[in-house]
Formats: sequence, structure tokens, C-alpha cells
Amino acid sequence: GQPCTEVGLTTSGAECFYPTIAANGNYVVVLFGHPRTGTGQYTFWDIYYNYSADNGTTWSTPRNLTGSITDHNNCLWQIAKRLNPNGNGQFFFVFGSAITDPMLDLYWNIINGTPTRARWYVARNEVFGISIEKKSAPPLKHNLTIIPNPVVKSALISFNLTRNAFVRIDMYDATGRLIKTLTTDNFSAGNHTITFDLKSDERFSDGVYFIQMKTDDYQAVEKLIIRR
Repeated sequence: GQPCTEVGLTTSGAECFYPTIAANGNYVVVLFGHPRTGTGQYTFWDIYYNYSADNGTTWSTPRNLTGSITDHNNCLWQIAKRLNPNGNGQFFFVFGSAITDPMLDLYWNIINGTPTRARWYVARNEVFGISIEKKSAPPLKHNLTIIPNPVVKSALISFNLTRNAFVRIDMYDATGRLIKTLTTDNFSAGNHTITFDLKSDERFSDGVYFIQMKTDDYQAVEKLIIRR
């Protein structure tokens, strides 16, 4: 029933193939294949993923999961259908390896053990931005909040400490790149607020960012949206 809009999430055109998808909350992860550069089209496949943090409206940059594998091929990758954006952001996928034909050769290699890496594998990966575990009852409660959010001109980033602590607060873009360090300082127990002012720094474009707060024994992440 609802109108559909095509959204590009790869940068390599028609050479990307066999996508599988997982979703939960606002997050969507797509796993897909692409022939490795320099090996000849479709003769050696790498497994990539890309993700969206806003229900598929905008997408990050595709990331290669198998670029370090040089001695065997990959095939028939399949992502688990669910991920947990409130947990550690991990997604699981299964794939076969050491093949030239994705059906007959894989079966033959696994049965005969030649090459020795011919197996089915289960792999795990983390998506930045939702990859940091949020503990439900940490010894040091932070209560990290951003008001207002979305941010138009400025926002107040507030947190509460139950004891004295050294605090670092960083800002990352949707690809996981560090954009700015907002504070690195010792704070006493109690409520604290720092100001994020767009007027004093014009490098930020509209979009999704992540505010990460770290102490010596805990870390928390909150999504920040800039919408001028």
C-alpha cells in the first residue's frame, strides 16, 4: 500500500549482488557481495555490509568484512534477520568458503576436507553507532540526555554522576569518524551540562551523529540529529 522510494546504499553499481537484510527499531543492516578488485568479475567475492540509523532514509558507507581473507573464496552469505539497537549492535551472518561453484564445489570440498578451509562459518560483526553496550544498571549512572533533539541552533548535553569521575565526550558522524571532542575533564558528583553550539562551528551538515560519553568504567551513546 505505501509508496516506495529507491534509495542507493552501495557505491559499485550492478556488481553488488545477493543482498540479505536485518532490521530492528530505526536500524537496518544489509549484507551483500561484490567481486574483489583485481580478481576478475565474480571469480572472488568479498562480503560487505551497509547500515541505516533512520529506517533506511539515509545510509552510511559500505564496509568490507572479508578484505583480510586472501586464501579462499566466500559464498551464500546470509544475515540473521534481527539485531538489537539497544544492546551491543552486533549482527550475525553465515557464509560458505573455499569454493568455485556455490553449490556443487562447496559440498564436495566440505565432504572431502580439501582445501582445509572449506567450511560453513558463522561470523559476528558490530555496527558503529549502536555497537557500544548500554548497561542497564551500571555502578556509575550517567543519564546522558540531549535537549533539544533534533538540534537547530544549539543543544544542552546533560549527565549525572553519582561520584567524581573523569569524563570524555566525543561526537561522531554516521560513518564512525570522530568529528569533535566536546570535553575531557574531571567532574564532581552531581548534575552537569555542556553546550553544543552550531553557531560557533559551521562544519556540521544536517544528518545523524552520535554523542559518546566515557568514564573509566562505563560508556554511553546517544543519537543526535542536526536539522537546520
